[in-house]
Amino acid sequence: MKVNMLVLDNGVVVKHIKTGEEIVLSRRVVGVFLLMTLADFSDQLFGFQDELFCNEDGRLEFRGNNVKALWPGNGKSGL
Repeated sequence: MKVNMLVLDNGVVVKHIKTGEEIVLSRRVVGVFLLMTLADFSDQLFGFQDELFCNEDGRLEFRGNNVKALWPGNGKSGL
């Protein structure tokens, strides 16, 4: 996995934002954080497509123009 090449075996040490205490994040936690960040970013960019394609049923069928489908959307989960 790429995360194995980017993050050391013993993880990453970061400082707590309020206390300054050092916290060790495992390689797995770093990977999950990156995955969730990418998923959140994608949701914010592509949620408008659910409106555009009227994707309430998951079929992604284009059913005409929808003036409510304004990019970048409302940030809810999409696709």
